[in-house]
This record gives sequence, C-alpha cells and structure tokens, in this order.
Amino acid sequence: MAFKKLSELTPKGPPCTIKVKVIRLWDSINNRTDELMSLDMILLDEKGDVLSGRI
Repeated sequence: MAFKKLSELTPKGPPCTIKVKVIRLWDSINNRTDELMSLDMILLDEKGDVLSGRI
C-alpha cells in the first residue's frame, strides 16, 4: 500500500491513505458547560511535515 505524504495532499484531491504519528493529543473542553467539544491533535509524517487534526 502506498502512503501519501502530508505535502502531497490537496483539498480537492482523491481519497488517499496517509501514515502519520500523533505527536500531541488533547481534549478541547467548553469552559462554561464542561462539555467535550473535540479531540485535537498534531500529526507528523516521515518527511517531518506537520498537520493539525480535529475529531
């Protein structure tokens, strides 16, 4: 299976597979309601490029 590098990704490109390492992961909490808003992360590929992600 061929993996794309983060620098090769484009917004309108076809679906593809990437291989990254999660180097930072944290919960985003609403301070007023104490509700979980999202799970945020920083991703690193083998070339050293980084990308932020959110679930």
